[in-house]
Amino acid sequence: MNRLLVLVLAVLAGCASSRASAPAGAPPPTAPPAAVVGPAPDGSLGADAYVALGFPATDRAWSPFDHGTAGGVLAAVEFLKLPRRGSPRSGAVFARMTDRRAYGMVEDTSIPLQSRLQVVVAGLQGNGALLKRYAAAHLAGQGSFAAECFDLTCLGLHATRRMAWLVSTVPVPSEGDPARGPYDRSLGQVRGGLAQVIQGAIVTLGERTYPADRLRLAGCLEEELPGAIPELSAQGKVEARGQVRRAAAAEKDPDVKRRLDLLARTLDAPPPR
Repeated sequence: MNRLLVLVLAVLAGCASSRASAPAGAPPPTAPPAAVVGPAPDGSLGADAYVALGFPATDRAWSPFDHGTAGGVLAAVEFLKLPRRGSPRSGAVFARMTDRRAYGMVEDTSIPLQSRLQVVVAGLQGNGALLKRYAAAHLAGQGSFAAECFDLTCLGLHATRRMAWLVSTVPVPSEGDPARGPYDRSLGQVRGGLAQVIQGAIVTLGERTYPADRLRLAGCLEEELPGAIPELSAQGKVEARGQVRRAAAAEKDPDVKRRLDLLARTLDAPPPR
């Protein structure tokens, strides 16, 4: 299975659904490295054309709900007309679509907790739809969409991390409360989903045919994992740290390896007292 497709499954697993998650420690499918493919032709549209299709306005800050809307709109857009990273026509659209600052609202306590949860779930579902669409475009044989998939990987990791943190702020029902069972199951699902997204991102980093995109994703992991791993279960923390150490040990690119080695040391350091 293509590594980018592995990531699609991981992000979808993190989208707070009622379906049972796969075990967090289950090894992801692997595949031989893909042949290097040049970027797909840029047939993307301008911002106004996307907005006319129902896409959120890109000249303002987004909330996670806008990611949900964007995912629905782009599901019907032809592959070569999708917004592209760095495009003179649609680069600003893609940058807005992958801007992690949209999830800053999770800490806004002026918004009721239930409302924040609903908005973030919509964002996660939209992120999953976006990554699924771009991964399908990447596999369609019309050229590479790897740059876009790597950036959406980072967005999915950030969004799932923020969702896990938000769920952790929900008051824990007392033992014997009928709500305790559903609470424990939901928290376990979210933690398991986050573990899978982390695992999927590390697997995707192993796709060595796109060095510049890999370095960017390594930087994202360096930024995101120190905040993500504390949200995992005790076993999930051990597994995630081990995955980073193994990835660092196997890495051949000196720039990526430097980032992974630093990340491994950061994650293994004892917490400050």
